[in-house]
Amino acid sequence: MLSLLVDMAKKTIDNLQHTIHRRLFSTRDIKELIDLKNELKEWINWLKESDKVTKSEYQYLSSLVEEKVEERSSQFENPLNQVSNFNTSRKKVFSLLLILFALLLVILSLYLIYKPANVEVERSSDGTLPFRGTLKNAEGNPIDTKTDVIFRLYAQPNTGSPLYEGRCIGTEGIEPDYRGEFTVILGSDCSMDPIPEAVLTNEVIFLGVAISTGEEIMPRYRILSSTYSQNSAQVSGKSVGTGTNDIPYLNENGLILIEASDPALKATSGEFTIEGASLSLKTISGGEGNITLQPDAGGYTLIPSGNVGIGIFEPTSKLEIAGLEPYNPIASIKNISIEDSENTQVMSLGLATPSTSDNAKFISFRADVTKEEAGVEVGSIRLNNNGVSYETKGADFAEYFEISSLTEYPLGTIMAISETGISAAKKEEVLVGAISGTAGFIGNAKENTNNSQLIGLVGQIDVLVTNENGPIERGASIGIGTVPGYGISVRATHIVGYALENPKAMQSELCPQEFRSVKDTSGNPIKCGKVKILLRPN
Repeated sequence: MLSLLVDMAKKTIDNLQHTIHRRLFSTRDIKELIDLKNELKEWINWLKESDKVTKSEYQYLSSLVEEKVEERSSQFENPLNQVSNFNTSRKKVFSLLLILFALLLVILSLYLIYKPANVEVERSSDGTLPFRGTLKNAEGNPIDTKTDVIFRLYAQPNTGSPLYEGRCIGTEGIEPDYRGEFTVILGSDCSMDPIPEAVLTNEVIFLGVAISTGEEIMPRYRILSSTYSQNSAQVSGKSVGTGTNDIPYLNENGLILIEASDPALKATSGEFTIEGASLSLKTISGGEGNITLQPDAGGYTLIPSGNVGIGIFEPTSKLEIAGLEPYNPIASIKNISIEDSENTQVMSLGLATPSTSDNAKFISFRADVTKEEAGVEVGSIRLNNNGVSYETKGADFAEYFEISSLTEYPLGTIMAISETGISAAKKEEVLVGAISGTAGFIGNAKENTNNSQLIGLVGQIDVLVTNENGPIERGASIGIGTVPGYGISVRATHIVGYALENPKAMQSELCPQEFRSVKDTSGNPIKCGKVKILLRPN
């Protein structure tokens, strides 16, 4: 656990969110969940106290932990609000965490090669030069520990002696945030001397950066050649601030602040592009705001590559949706056009597989799925030699029928049409089928009545039988005996179907109590059980 929390210091907020979610949902019991919650809270508080995260990021991570802990606890037999909180050794965990983190810093200083990126510089007028960059190690992970950095200004991109040098070392070393980002004012911060005006007025200046006593990173960075402003606090007469007529600015946390009531970014022509190593588009926590993507009429919303996940952090297919909705569908697709034509559709599914194939699936139905497990396939719709086959583990076609009484007949009861309606079959009655629990197809909707049951009409189905007329063997015709709803081996043409197997177990205790005195052909009490038959009511 401690190694996980140390590793979390190197990740972005989005990765922290994913890691918190993954670890909380991997806990095995309520005590482990509570211990993990306490350790995460200690860690997030440390991030805030060490200025590794902003106030809004701290609030977001804190609320995320509370939300995910509550969600995970509801999945245990004893939710979090029904058990007492287990005491944890907070000071011990926090001390160990700090020790490990300090060891990590030592290892990084010995083995990692630093590399700044995303440098932004702009000339000033007071002997200073604002510099903003990102420190990363050789693996591309951000560095968030105090680091010695030396800055030099040159007139040439690759050669020449430095025109100016400023050092941020020792106690005045650069302290990047958790993303490795830092801002420094060259000529002012770290007790640097001001940059000579003659250096700043050069037509071109190149910035060299060296980490500790290492070599300068090449190539050097070219200073922006924007006009040397005598009043850098204003642009076109407008002040840098948060009002509606002020210039939006980048604050100390790297956030562009626009505090107008309804701010907007607008490009009147061309293609407006936002790029980044990774992008996050989200609303303020607790604001309950929406995110809207709205192309103009005739335009498109395009995702040319990558996987799209809704409710899941690591989608493995082009579109993956996960949700916990016991009373609502996870996805709903509608076509509200009232035009009745052969082109009016709700969904079109296509395969590049040849139409003569018989394996490729249009749809796969699965049960017992979780966010981590794919579950078990229980059915599919697939190609079948220029046609479509619907496959299911259900084996019969069934319909709902109203039963003549409020009796709830057990599965496998053979049913017939009697003088009073549909009921357990008796001798010489017109057979309908058997009560089904394995229907692959249901031909009608269940009516809102208390005496409606599903009866299998065609296909393979298990039915109740007795040995009243002797043993039942594979291929035997199944008719009706003394016990209503129970089949027997018969030679008559009035049958419900044919046995597909021999009964696996026959016991007297399985017979209805009031019919256990009925004798078989050998004079012994009858035995009852079930056998799979091919339904052929006749």
